[in-house]
Amino acid sequence: MVISQKKYWDSFSGTYEEKVVSIFENQNKLVKELKNIDKKNKTVADLGCGNGKALPYLKHFKKIYLVDYSRNMLNKISSEKDITIINENSKKVKLPEKVDYILAINSVFPENDKEFEKHITNFSKNCKANGFIYLVLGSLEFRTFLYHLKKEYLIKNNYSLHHINEIIQKEISKENFNPFGYILQPNKTVQKQWLKEEIRFKIKKMGFEKIYISKLKVRWNKTQRKETYLKNYPLPWYWLVKIKNK
Repeated sequence: MVISQKKYWDSFSGTYEEKVVSIFENQNKLVKELKNIDKKNKTVADLGCGNGKALPYLKHFKKIYLVDYSRNMLNKISSEKDITIINENSKKVKLPEKVDYILAINSVFPENDKEFEKHITNFSKNCKANGFIYLVLGSLEFRTFLYHLKKEYLIKNNYSLHHINEIIQKEISKENFNPFGYILQPNKTVQKQWLKEEIRFKIKKMGFEKIYISKLKVRWNKTQRKETYLKNYPLPWYWLVKIKNK
């Protein structure tokens, strides 16, 4: 049974670090970008902020808006001066003001192409002209690469090619792996994974001209680190997308 993202996060009671890949566990490109932004007299909105993982990197902005549709996750954030917490869906929210920077860090999970356009359109509406929108999106290239890692591990452990194909096909079927990137997760939610050129194509089609996409390396979550076949292999990556607003 598939469940919605909102339902999952509203009922989330586990340890965040155990189940969720943290974008902020190492000094990656996103962390460096946020540190280097001139925050004086600038405003920022973290749309789909979850439990506020990005907050330590936003401290010196003049004003911070934290938006999430899960009250359960927002309740984990300590309210502070210059921080406004808003319980709303990021594709629908209307901020009290347009901000200089929009962040949507591993929080945009559209059910179809139109849903993605709604997110980006609303982000643009809430961002100042020539401001910047940062997205962190799942990588379909990496999800495909995971199967290659699994196959490599099985070959090293002397599995027959027939047995390997059976194992891989079973996993492909279980998560409904497909070229369009709508993948069923272990938590029973569907998360869209993106091809790099697919991202550029869709955003450019919406009229944005300056789009910067780079690989964002992160760490495995604690559950993934226990997987034998992932040891001594390359770190996972997402796509870091930086869009200059119209």
